[in-house]
Amino acid sequence: MGAGEYELALTRFNRYGPLLSLSRLDEAQRVLESCVAVYREVGDLLMEAKALSALASLWYEWDDHKQAAGLERQALVILNRRADPTGRAISHGNLASYLNLFGLAGEATRHRLTAIVYDFGMGHGQSLARDLSNLAIDIRRAAASGKRYELPRLAELLARPEFEPLQRTLAEWNVALDELQAKIDEVVEEVRRGVEAEET
Repeated sequence: MGAGEYELALTRFNRYGPLLSLSRLDEAQRVLESCVAVYREVGDLLMEAKALSALASLWYEWDDHKQAAGLERQALVILNRRADPTGRAISHGNLASYLNLFGLAGEATRHRLTAIVYDFGMGHGQSLARDLSNLAIDIRRAAASGKRYELPRLAELLARPEFEPLQRTLAEWNVALDELQAKIDEVVEEVRRGVEAEET
């Protein structure tokens, strides 16, 4: 009906979810890769990031956590260039999960903390609940291997150049870092106690 490639790509992108639920992963991959190409060509950064993140979840379904992490990193690079803390929080959370499964637990903790910080700052209760549920999974996984799961300190995280977008956002929000660290400590210990209670 005269729709251009971009409009068609926006429509095709919506096919990804149903194809995934039908386990038609190859088709879903072709749809998403074609969408990424179109979004990149027209400069729609938000949709490109969404399509890359969707591709990452597809590779997660294939148990290729390295590929999933690589694609989520690409999405995060784009989101860090946008004023979109919600998108960044989701992407950091996804990346933390992929990195954990890929065996990069130390790096995963930094992204887990970043997701939690963004959602704390925005007051997104539902997103924060998802972060804390994933944190509980991380704590259980570490305990099963005889280790104690620890998030890095916020000051340590913000000193790393790759987390400059988070540092900038917290400055814009006028967040008191000591108070935020205390809240994080409190909620992490609450999650830890919940996990330990399950095991007794």
